[in-house]
Amino acid sequence: MRAAGGAAVGRGPAAGAGSGTDQDQGQGAPLHVPGHRVAVRDTTGAGDTFTGVLAASLAAGYDLVASVGRAVAASALAVRAHGARAGMPTAAQIDEQCAAGSGIGGTS
Repeated sequence: MRAAGGAAVGRGPAAGAGSGTDQDQGQGAPLHVPGHRVAVRDTTGAGDTFTGVLAASLAAGYDLVASVGRAVAASALAVRAHGARAGMPTAAQIDEQCAAGSGIGGTS
């Protein structure tokens, strides 16, 4: 098994500009969320899953850190099946994966 991705998110108005998303714009250190250790079968749809879950989590009122964590967990679940649609996790599966943690260095 290997870690399925991860995320680095910059905080501040220029996050994502210039040299990448892990910039410090004087508003706090970059946020790093590790990937989850899963058996990867197909990466099709992982980015779409990440983006959709990130947007849905933010819209549901989760803060940025929790939303990114949910998106990373969801995309880890998405790569365990073949094809984009078959891998899309349910909200309950995302909650379960978040509760289980990443399996990387004992962090979640």
